[in-house]
Amino acid sequence: MNQNKLPMFKFTVVGYVNVGKTSFIQQYSESKFQDQKDLTIGLQLITKIVVVDKTKVKLQIWDTVSSSLIIQAGQEKYGDLLKLNYREAAAVFVLYDVTQKISFEKLHEKIKELEEHAPENIIKILVGNKSDEPDEKRQVSQQEAKKFSTDYGFDHYFETSAKSGENVEQVFVEAVRSVIVRMYMNQSFKSSIITIDNNIGDSRFGSGTPINNPPQIQERIRLKSIPQQQYAIPQQQQEKNYKGCC
Repeated sequence: MNQNKLPMFKFTVVGYVNVGKTSFIQQYSESKFQDQKDLTIGLQLITKIVVVDKTKVKLQIWDTVSSSLIIQAGQEKYGDLLKLNYREAAAVFVLYDVTQKISFEKLHEKIKELEEHAPENIIKILVGNKSDEPDEKRQVSQQEAKKFSTDYGFDHYFETSAKSGENVEQVFVEAVRSVIVRMYMNQSFKSSIITIDNNIGDSRFGSGTPINNPPQIQERIRLKSIPQQQYAIPQQQQEKNYKGCC
């Protein structure tokens, strides 16, 4: 790999409402848990520089609101948002809540989204979040999740806890590793990976993180190309549909 270039992997996190997408990302990027009560409107992203198997890469991790809520802003705008969310993505994390059966049943909607909008060779990772909850609260078994993962061709399946941090780091490490392997095995996939100069930040999606900063430096920015109000849901509607975390 050209030492003057730094590969940038776009990771997108999707899933049903209240499965902990924002908390999952925050646990990885900041090593802390915050029980999110505010609704993520539109798209947000975090960037982080990591080294996996001696390979330095810049990650763009996209956090998006649930389709069942954003679609209220209009079908056309929702379609545009989906395309932007998946465009040039190297990997997708499909989250469900192990204590919320409906979040698992709704995964079929995400499979349809992937088929319609995601790149053909995208790395797919199924993530059952909130594994820290007691067994009596569990509504989705590991067996049925593993079967779903196999049936729909996921590259990896994990259970995680955004609260305790269990397996969160491992999920992202395996995602980076899988993307690197696929780059060397699939020329078409490799050509779809964005590279940036190894001594400057990337400005393609806003202000970048200079790569000579320590790996723990991250930035959290709202995508400027999508005005928040364009996809905003009226506050009363938010309160009606949203009671819990992220």
